[in-house]
Amino acid sequence: MFYNSQNFKQTRSRRIITAALCISLASQVNFQLFSHGFIISLAPLIMSVFLYFNTDLHPIKLMLSISIASPFFRGLLLAISNENNQNAILTFILADIAFYFVYSILYYFLYWQSESTTNSFFLLTIIICDYFSNIVETGILEGFTNYSYRLFQILFLIALIRSLLGSITSFLYHYFNLMLSKDSHERRYYHFVWIAASVKNELYFMQKNIDAMEKIMKKAYLLNKNLQGKIENGNKHSTTALQIALDIHDIKKDSQNIVQILTNYFNDSEGTKPMKFSEILRIVTRYSQEKIHERHSNILISTHNHVEMLVPKYFYLVSVLSSLIFNSIDAVKNIPEANITILCQEESKEIIINIIDNGSGVDDEIKELIFHPGFTTKYNKKTGDTYRGLGLSRVQAIIKEQFGGDIEIQSTFKQETNFKVILNKQLLSE
Repeated sequence: MFYNSQNFKQTRSRRIITAALCISLASQVNFQLFSHGFIISLAPLIMSVFLYFNTDLHPIKLMLSISIASPFFRGLLLAISNENNQNAILTFILADIAFYFVYSILYYFLYWQSESTTNSFFLLTIIICDYFSNIVETGILEGFTNYSYRLFQILFLIALIRSLLGSITSFLYHYFNLMLSKDSHERRYYHFVWIAASVKNELYFMQKNIDAMEKIMKKAYLLNKNLQGKIENGNKHSTTALQIALDIHDIKKDSQNIVQILTNYFNDSEGTKPMKFSEILRIVTRYSQEKIHERHSNILISTHNHVEMLVPKYFYLVSVLSSLIFNSIDAVKNIPEANITILCQEESKEIIINIIDNGSGVDDEIKELIFHPGFTTKYNKKTGDTYRGLGLSRVQAIIKEQFGGDIEIQSTFKQETNFKVILNKQLLSE
């Protein structure tokens, strides 16, 4: 949806009216001090908070709205109460208007027109605005007589306390929002890294499939050559073999285009900085914890890391660790007190990662098969469809081919499972 300038003007007008009404109502929470009609209210405190978070609103327009609404409410209440005569009520209203008028002029020239917008300068500005506005308001009520040094001290103290409370409220709320925003950005970043890791691994195996297609295509082409004229119907079969080679070539070409396009977006060799090992663990564990929370499971993941190094090909490591942790999550999903422990240790030439869970364990017969391509225990019992995932055979392939390592499994059926990942330290850091 597109918004024109009229929509923005209406939005700003509504914000100004809302602020004027809220601040005017807040001004009714007050107590009287010094002279008859001089009140100490919450309005300037709330006003400073509103000014801090609405820097796009013209302060004079805002203050003019408040200087109409606030005296109106105050004058109406004073008239209904019958405690003051008309001249006194008019004086109170004029003093109220003068307070907001002086405040707006000072704020406009000192802060809104200034290039400096630091928090300390904002605090200094509203102290000055509050202080001099109080002096003018008191002067109108007292006929600009009866000023004393003691009065100026008290007015400054009032301005200081009120401005400090307003500024502290604004700064704390702003800081809290920044923390929430940072946490939200961090979650999105972690999610992006996890998705990018998944895509990178799919690209890796797609490239391997392309290489396999190339070999099959060559075999089909050689078969075409060998069949020509050598056996009965040889030409017919050789034509079929040639067509197979051409079809595979077309599939290979399409696959290469997909790989090339995605590689341009997820290329870890250009413009991507290495990631700390501890950061990789943080991404993997946090994403896993979010998935555990979505499943409403009670699973505790604890990490004990003694490795600190930079990993250039971190996408592959993210996928390996994520896959193993999700395997553990599935294994402990029916355990009352489920625990997954990640131990990372550094040896002279190797990085050892143990992922241990107290889940269902792995039967001895299955241990021999879990790293075979195509083997899975995760399937839909109703449809027979297997669940998609990286798969332990692919995990093993990445560990061996990318990091010169290996993966082992130690498991006691219905007690505990430990996947031990061994990585070559030098290849991990390259």
